[in-house]
Amino acid sequence: MPRVSIARRPAPIVIEEPEGLTFGAMKAAAEVYWPGLGGKVADEWREYNRDLFDNKVRPAAMVLSRMSSVNGHWFPLLDRADQRIGTEGHMVMHAGFYAPPDRVLFVRRADLLRGMMHQLRRQDGLPLLKGNSREWCDLVMELHRRLTGQRIWCAPENEIAEPRKQLAGGLYEPEQTILVQDADPETGAPSLPRDKIVGWPGTVMDLGRITRD
Repeated sequence: MPRVSIARRPAPIVIEEPEGLTFGAMKAAAEVYWPGLGGKVADEWREYNRDLFDNKVRPAAMVLSRMSSVNGHWFPLLDRADQRIGTEGHMVMHAGFYAPPDRVLFVRRADLLRGMMHQLRRQDGLPLLKGNSREWCDLVMELHRRLTGQRIWCAPENEIAEPRKQLAGGLYEPEQTILVQDADPETGAPSLPRDKIVGWPGTVMDLGRITRD
């Protein structure tokens, strides 16, 4: 998405910004494209960045999309063409060819938060974390603690081979592969199931919606 002059939609900048796109420009552009909603999403992005990510997520252009059946995803778009999102390519056209995008009524906070989790890696050209990885589990546990004040345990799912077992009459039960997750080493509590870890936070809690004015 091209940078939009903040002279048209002034937005105060109250903290130092990293080089590149500033939060002020990010918010102004979002409000130009999605009046009454884009600026509110940017403000909540900033709160999450401060409270959950220690301001490590750098500002990036936003697309509030109605793609597929999900009404309200946040897609961080960078400059590289291969990081643009499918049919949303028209959103990053030159400002001279600007056309208002389809109306989006709300954004799910869970979608915003997941977008920031991915952007934390994407902004430095790093591969996205796999949902069944130790790194993703650690990130989910830390964000959940900061967001709710509660501790949960997340462990990746591993395959373990069980050797064949001898049965009566000289028969054997064949070797089997089972899926296991380690228990919490401190409390012994079971791990959050893999599907809930992969889909966090939406699979665990309802964070509500950011709605249009």
